[in-house]
Amino acid sequence: MIEIRKIGTDHPLFKDFLELPFKLYPGKVDWVPPFLEGVAMELSPGNIFFKNGECQLFVALGADQTVCGRVVASVDHSLRSSVKTGHVGYFEAIDDQAVARGLFRAAEEWLRGKGMEVVQGPLNLNIFTGYRLQLDSFDREAYLGEPRSMPYYQDLFRANHYVSLTKWKTFELEPRHVDQLAQGLAQKSRAVAPSGSGYRIVSLDASNYKQEIIDLYPLCMETFSENFGYAEMGLEEFLTHYLPLQNLLVKDYFLKVLDQTGRAVAFAYSYPNRASDFRNAGGTIQKYRPGSDLDGTVLCAFGILKEHRRTSIAYDLIVHTLEAMKRNGGRKLSYFSLTKDGKTALDHLDCTVRNYEIYQKPLKA
Repeated sequence: MIEIRKIGTDHPLFKDFLELPFKLYPGKVDWVPPFLEGVAMELSPGNIFFKNGECQLFVALGADQTVCGRVVASVDHSLRSSVKTGHVGYFEAIDDQAVARGLFRAAEEWLRGKGMEVVQGPLNLNIFTGYRLQLDSFDREAYLGEPRSMPYYQDLFRANHYVSLTKWKTFELEPRHVDQLAQGLAQKSRAVAPSGSGYRIVSLDASNYKQEIIDLYPLCMETFSENFGYAEMGLEEFLTHYLPLQNLLVKDYFLKVLDQTGRAVAFAYSYPNRASDFRNAGGTIQKYRPGSDLDGTVLCAFGILKEHRRTSIAYDLIVHTLEAMKRNGGRKLSYFSLTKDGKTALDHLDCTVRNYEIYQKPLKA
C-alpha cells in the first residue's frame, strides 16, 4: 500500500525528500548531485519566488513507511500564459506506477484547487531553477547543469497521460567539432549583413560583476520573454539567480555585445563543467572544492535583440565563445547545452546528441 503525504519544509520527512535522489541514482545513472542546502533554500518560504508563487510538497511512503517518491506542485502567478498553468517538479521515484500515479494525482488535485487548467513538467518552480526530462544518453557522463532522469521516468509520465509539449537537444562537442562549428559560423558571418561599425564584444568585468548583471537585466528579460515557461521577474529575483554564477566565472565565458551607445544588445554565457568537483562534494556545499582542471565547457545561454538577429552579431558572438572554450577546456568535451528542438547550425556535426522534453496534461474538473 502506497501512502501519499503532504509535507512542508519543516516536516521531519523533508530530509528524506531531499535525500531521495541520492538513493536512486548512484550506480545506475550518472548524475551531478545538487547541494542539499541549495534545494532546501529553493523550497523554503524565504525564496523570493514565493512573493508571486506558491507550492506544495508531496512524498510517497512505501509499506515500510520510507520515502519512495516525491513531487512538488507549484503555481507561478507571474507566468506569462494564455491558460492557467501549474507545474510539477522535483519529481523522483522508484520504478513503480502506483507511486507515480499517487504523486501525480495529489499534485494535480492541489493544482485544480488553485484554479489551474493545465499542468506542465517537470519544472522546478520556474525555468531558472531547473526543468525538462532526460530522454536518452543515460550511459553518457552528466555535465553540470544537465537535467538528469532515471530512464523509466518518461514511462511514468506517459502512463499518467502526460504528452510531449516541447523538446530540447544538447550537442556533445569534441575539440574537432568546436573547430568545425567555429569555421562554419565564421563563414555564415561573412555571408550576412555586417553588424556595422562601433559594435564591440567584451567580457564581463569580474571586479564589477553585480553592476554588470544589473545592466544586463533588461536585455535578458526581453530575450528570455520568448522562451518556454517565461515569467515576469523583478531585478531582485533576477539577481538571486545570476549573482551566484560569479563563482563559476571564467574570463571570456560571459560575453556581451555593446552598440555604438554602449547599450548591450546581445550576450552569451558559458561556464566550466565542474561536474567532478560537485560529485566530490556529495551534495554538501561545505565540501565543495573547485579543482584547477576543468571537465570541459557548457555553453548555457544566449540572447540577442530582434533587430540585430539578421546581422553578423550572433555568429561573431558564438565564434568568440567557441574560441574561449578552446583556450580554457579544449582537451575535453564541451556541451552546446539545451537548444530548442528544430533546425540549428550544429545539425551537420557528427556528434552525440542528447534529448529532453517537457510534458503537459489538461486538468479536467
